[in-house]
Amino acid sequence: WATVWRRNFNEGELRVRLNTDPHAPANFRANGAPSNMPAYAQAFECKAGDAMVRADDKRVVIW
Repeated sequence: WATVWRRNFNEGELRVRLNTDPHAPANFRANGAPSNMPAYAQAFECKAGDAMVRADDKRVVIW
């Protein structure tokens, strides 16, 4: 799934997209949700401090 969002933008293109596109940049769309999910960290054996593990006080809770 995340390979769909794999992109490299140069700084100019990223600035244009941030100002015109209502969607988050690709890396945030691909990594944002899983990094907030304890189940993801458990399934992939991620440890505290790993890039895909958000600290409890930084984790987003919607419901």
